[in-house]
Amino acid sequence: MLLRRPNPPQPLHCACSNPYTAGVRGTSVFIGCFLALQLALPLSYYTCNDDKNDERFAWRMFSPVRYTQCATQFTVDGERVRLTKTFHESWAKIADRGRKVVIRRMAQRLCDDNEGKQVRVRLECRELNGRRSVSGGQWDFCSTGAW
Repeated sequence: MLLRRPNPPQPLHCACSNPYTAGVRGTSVFIGCFLALQLALPLSYYTCNDDKNDERFAWRMFSPVRYTQCATQFTVDGERVRLTKTFHESWAKIADRGRKVVIRRMAQRLCDDNEGKQVRVRLECRELNGRRSVSGGQWDFCSTGAW
């Protein structure tokens, strides 16, 4: 009987040349980016948000901000504006949560509708622990763009 030499080992195929593996890698990258985004958006609320009452992208599970009660008061030349007659009810409710982006936009609209008149905004909030905070009321929003 003749002795045969064993077959030489076959070269291993590179995993990157396998189309199935490339699809799995792409899916893994997508899932990793998605999870990173899910962590980054809520963290941005805690690191670079100037409006602590705006929790659209925050982790709200244990947040007391939802229980903060605010009263927003707009005046045009000293006359109080009834929010529900001037704006949609949902805007008035969001303003009463203390969302400054919405309040600024409402004040800007009042400035546009009442050109040449003073528009003042006062926001008074009471937090869950009883602490009160008041902002605005002293400045004409139309001339300064801020309260």
